Amino acid sequence: MLGLLDSKTSENGAAKRRVAYMTESFTMGGVEQSTAMLIANLNKDRFEPILICANEPDIAPLVQNVRAMGVNVVQTDLLSVRRSNMSVKNIRALSQLLKDLKVDLIHVQVLGGTGARYIALAAKVAHIDAVIITIRGALSGAVGFKERLVTRLIDRTCVTVYTTASEDNRRQQIELVGRDPDQVEVIYNAIDLRRFNPEIDGAETRRALNFPPSGPLVGTIGRLAEQKGIETFLAMAAHVHAAMPDVSFVIVGEGPKRSEYEGVAKEKGVDGYVRFAGYHSDVDRCLAALDVFALASVFEPFGLVLAEAMAMKKPVVATRVGGIPEVVATGETGFVVPAGDAEAMSIAVQKYLKDPALAREHGEAGRKRVEACFSIPRLMSEMESLYDRVLLGAARR
Repeated sequence: MLGLLDSKTSENGAAKRRVAYMTESFTMGGVEQSTAMLIANLNKDRFEPILICANEPDIAPLVQNVRAMGVNVVQTDLLSVRRSNMSVKNIRALSQLLKDLKVDLIHVQVLGGTGARYIALAAKVAHIDAVIITIRGALSGAVGFKERLVTRLIDRTCVTVYTTASEDNRRQQIELVGRDPDQVEVIYNAIDLRRFNPEIDGAETRRALNFPPSGPLVGTIGRLAEQKGIETFLAMAAHVHAAMPDVSFVIVGEGPKRSEYEGVAKEKGVDGYVRFAGYHSDVDRCLAALDVFALASVFEPFGLVLAEAMAMKKPVVATRVGGIPEVVATGETGFVVPAGDAEAMSIAVQKYLKDPALAREHGEAGRKRVEACFSIPRLMSEMESLYDRVLLGAARR
């Protein structure tokens, strides 16, 4: 494997910089999708990507996807969450691996910042001074004094810069963790606009996916867990249906609380017009079938599915949590309401159902917003600019 990584020159003879994308993931999710997107769209004339990840069977789709791109993948137990990663032995072994791979820059993707500490320490031992850590998750509360001290020490000595997907998440890292504001930057997430064609026939999609065939349809997409506020969505459905009995609702996704939420739907008496559709990989087609997209999350670092809905020219109604107000321009591309307020969400949804012209106007504006703010070219331009700055700084040290 290491022999495949000796060449670091482009076709015109210029030196490439080797970027190691690292994750300790043990299952597929947003972190893994974001990692694959970065690798797929990196300028290969200037950078040579490699993926270093845990040897976990559940991330096989990520490994297969990246290898299909012709990119080298190194799987190692050194990144497994099932071992003592902060041990001196593990850090030394990981640092030797990074040296052997001749890495110039490390880009780590994690849900929480503490998960990347041992990687940052290994980079320091390997004398790699270009380390970027992207934090995808949200925090539930402030960390303790001792934890802040450890964080500051590692940040100052081992990490070049952190990135977050929203200003709200950046604020959390500064206020709740104690990171240096100058060391945390915002680079918004992106979606592949080629995958989201707003001209897809929604009526045909309803038939193909066995969604309600006629009448207005309001839906949500997400993992069926507490984060997504499914009970608020169900209560909203009850409010809307009481005022507009022809409206149906669909919940797309799977998760540990599905049976519980199905029970709640029966208790609330909404199971006759709310359908649990299960997991569907073709998010674009699911969105095409909807008239309004609603997201009732109780916390959300960014809310990528909102950008996907907007890309499909769907008006959106979402909760005012995390990075959502940065994605949805309220009153222009959708409405943002207080978390847990089913009645407010119901009123916003009904505005769109009763005023198709407004729904179309906000849908068109949503697509334009995604093209301007959440496209892959914008993401890669900002990320590669950051790589250049970080590498330049490392060369000066």
